[in-house]
Amino acid sequence: MADVPVSAEEDLRFRFSAIAHAEMSIWNPLAGSTLNEAIEEMRLPPGSRVLDLGSGRGEALRRVVERFDLHGVGVDRSPYAVAQARAASMDLKHGTLELLEADALAYQPEVPFDAVLALGPGWEHESFQALLRQVYGLVVPGGLLLLADGYWRAEPTAAYLALLGATRQEMGTHAEHIRQAIELGLTPLWAATATTRDWDRYEWRYLGSVERWAAEHPADPHRDEFLRLAREGRDRYLAGGREQLGFGIYLFRVPG
Repeated sequence: MADVPVSAEEDLRFRFSAIAHAEMSIWNPLAGSTLNEAIEEMRLPPGSRVLDLGSGRGEALRRVVERFDLHGVGVDRSPYAVAQARAASMDLKHGTLELLEADALAYQPEVPFDAVLALGPGWEHESFQALLRQVYGLVVPGGLLLLADGYWRAEPTAAYLALLGATRQEMGTHAEHIRQAIELGLTPLWAATATTRDWDRYEWRYLGSVERWAAEHPADPHRDEFLRLAREGRDRYLAGGREQLGFGIYLFRVPG
């Protein structure tokens, strides 16, 4: 699949995300040790094929590829993320890696993969159930899905939902996510959640990256807009996100 152009609006969004995540190897709130544990639980044989949808800078996929000596394909719409992933892949020690600048939601491989990753935030989906249905058909019978998504850590307040621009139905609880997968015929093998400390690290590093970038680029035409976006995220976190919003990672096996 060839690289595809992005609109000016998309480019601005992708640039902001690249700046906000500049100091993070993993573009979500999970600790590196948690991701490593999830990868170990996959237990893939050498030579397997793994797809990562919304692969970001490719850190998770690269860890899987190197750990099991396999072939990985990463798909992400952001030219900034894909450029960083391609640069980092030059140091790959084991396995092979293919990185595509394309829409993860529209990606249709010619043959299914042995495992599919979708760890966010590189693509959008309506709900965890929608995410499950989107990736289900991309993996071989008996294959693995390693997915990560937000969940309600506590029942969200109306005030926080308004700040977030979300509805209660857009996410379930951690347990509800697992039950939804079981209802679709998947077998849960392992799961974990980001801790409050993980979230603090992610949110403050996200904000700090933008604040430092803005201080170093006072003449950039998007400086004020990027600061506004980062500070609005800070305010949402302090106004309820820290207590109400969670992030989980889930390993499932599809029916054989």
